[in-house]
Amino acid sequence: MTQTYSGRVTSVVYQSEDFRILKALIDGGKPQPVTVRGHFPAQNVVVGSWVSFEAKWVSHAQYGRQMTVTRSPVSVKTWTDDRVLSALSANQVGPQLRLQLQLYAKGAGLTLADALDAGLDGMDLEDLTKIYVVGRWKALRTHLDAAQFLSDAGVPPKVIGKVWSVLGEDLEERITEDPWILVRLGGISFKEADEVAMRLGVDINNKGRMNGAVLTAVQDVASEGHVYAGTGQIVKMVGKMLANTPSPSAVAEAIKDLVASKQLNVNRAFGGVSVYEPWVEEMERACADMLLQRNEDAASPLTQDHVNGELDKWAQGRRVTLTDTQRLAALRALTDPISVLTGLPGTGKTTTLHAIVSVLNDANVPFLLVAPTGIAAKRLATVTYSAASTVHRAFSAKGWNDEEREATYVGITGAAEAKRGVDTKGEQWGYGPGNPHPAQVVIVDESSMLDLHMLYRLLQGTSDECRLVFVGDPYQLPSVGAGDVLRDLRDSERFPHTHLHEIFRQDGTSSIVTAAHAIHAGKAPDMSDRDFMLIATDGDDDGLEARRVIRKISTRLFDKRENFQVLSPRHKGEAGVTNLNEILRMSINPPGPGRAERNLAGGVVREGDRIMVIKNDYDQGVYNGDVGKVHMIDHRKKRLSIRVFGPPGQPEQEVTYDLTKGTPPIRLAYAQTIHKSQGQEYDIIVVPMLKTFGWQLQRNLLYTAITRAKKRVFIVGHADAVMRAVRNDRADQRNTHLSDRLKVEGG
Repeated sequence: MTQTYSGRVTSVVYQSEDFRILKALIDGGKPQPVTVRGHFPAQNVVVGSWVSFEAKWVSHAQYGRQMTVTRSPVSVKTWTDDRVLSALSANQVGPQLRLQLQLYAKGAGLTLADALDAGLDGMDLEDLTKIYVVGRWKALRTHLDAAQFLSDAGVPPKVIGKVWSVLGEDLEERITEDPWILVRLGGISFKEADEVAMRLGVDINNKGRMNGAVLTAVQDVASEGHVYAGTGQIVKMVGKMLANTPSPSAVAEAIKDLVASKQLNVNRAFGGVSVYEPWVEEMERACADMLLQRNEDAASPLTQDHVNGELDKWAQGRRVTLTDTQRLAALRALTDPISVLTGLPGTGKTTTLHAIVSVLNDANVPFLLVAPTGIAAKRLATVTYSAASTVHRAFSAKGWNDEEREATYVGITGAAEAKRGVDTKGEQWGYGPGNPHPAQVVIVDESSMLDLHMLYRLLQGTSDECRLVFVGDPYQLPSVGAGDVLRDLRDSERFPHTHLHEIFRQDGTSSIVTAAHAIHAGKAPDMSDRDFMLIATDGDDDGLEARRVIRKISTRLFDKRENFQVLSPRHKGEAGVTNLNEILRMSINPPGPGRAERNLAGGVVREGDRIMVIKNDYDQGVYNGDVGKVHMIDHRKKRLSIRVFGPPGQPEQEVTYDLTKGTPPIRLAYAQTIHKSQGQEYDIIVVPMLKTFGWQLQRNLLYTAITRAKKRVFIVGHADAVMRAVRNDRADQRNTHLSDRLKVEGG
């Protein structure tokens, strides 16, 4: 039976996000702490905290009788004196003052709660002290009542704290008047706001509903990588939300309202109507201005003659020959304020980059190597023999969260929902206008993954004299965040751009490189070569046959100890990552004697499992995207060790996690998504391409998948699916005006 409880936290045994296993002294209960486990959203639950919750008693096979929380926080209906004293104690009201309050209430014939509600009128107490105590009491009561209201209204627990912090004491009135205001706060979907409105009995024709739908549409467009939304996109998305096509005038009126309340901006400067979230347009305008100013202010201490001489020495020392195009790219990177270096696979980008870094090192020019992701930064450091880090790490981002959708150890389980309303304006970065990074040159590798926000922070965090070099393949998958920075810089024609086109990789011409160039050009690749092969499955295959073939290939490759990786464009389905992980593990690493196991994050982790790290850990030197294996599970010490695979010829890196401190950030990685593989390389890639993949048959997905391979590619599925992907380049087009702003002298 569920009841309402409250009490003081005496210890926190385990915590992960808002989940806690804690010991608490229950108000009005026995003097011994009891075990309480559950979620405590919108609360900073630490030792000494006072918590209120609904819970039921359960018996745990190992730990005995304990409470399981069903909801927290909850409004308290009956405030006993013990409960009031416990809450005041947790709110920094000391023992002597609590005793005075007890004596006063008793003498006045009141309960403590009534005395506090009356403002302690008549109590002989200093005014400031009285204001403090009554203020703490009212704040506690208001917060609990508000949390109860939000919970009853169906507001998701994860956003209750944010709603309270923004709307405060007025939240009940404001949400009852317009539930769709929750969409504008961020963290809640339009559908969830609709459900809140239904619970509260709010008229579905409320003006706020159209405003909420329009704002959600703009945010959803941004979640697809666009910097702004077109009116056609907005009308289409609003129609899906409302289950009927809205009139353009109604959408226009909603946009007008949202512009008036400074929740949206409208720009007509570049033809058509571009609807922005204000902070995003501010970033885009600022980036254009800073780039153009940097192009005027930054100057290199190295002359062209000096650079050419250093490049000659470098090439002779390593017995390589730089082509005229590679030399031009290096010269521009070493002497121009801003330069862009692009190239398809095998065209010598890495060699050119190594030459640039070597010349900077020899000239004692302070430089910084960065990449958008940890795994890309790790590879950058390996190929240049110099330190490299992520943009966030290099510029000391504070409180940045690189976590993904809801997942278990086996794979992704959460829906692919957009990160709506994510306002990065309030983020704190260690380097900024008042404290620029000391580097005189910043080189950004894998710039196709660089989004607008990262570009903004990079420009803000460097001095006006710092030169910039952007390196990447513009035909790979674009950034997860909004923007298309590399292509915008290229297309603006404002900065020196060198595109490498001559193929170098492999002896002769690799069929993988040839296929990549064909796919880039929208042509059918030759899939009959031993190194680039289509293994056809039945035309009606929905993934079952492909899954069987992939399992067979993977088992053979594993037995031969090949360096291979299975990729898929999706998480779900028979040939999706989650399903492939389960069947590949059963084939490659089945349960057996001598292989320790442990329940972990909704699955079973097993010694020998192939895993991926899913969160950057700079202290231990592992990054989101690192692949390795579970080395050891120590049940007695409650520790789990993994070994992260290193580059060829380098030892594996061992990392140990303390299981008492939370769930290790790892996931099965026999298969991974193509997006997740970006920035990595393997000898062999195995990837399904099926007609049932639908919209996920995209040119840049296929191109990115095959360019992860150094030696061989196995495509499993349908030739028709491959050709649909080759022809589909629509996913490459993103709404952005950065290039336009650069062409017209800034924002």
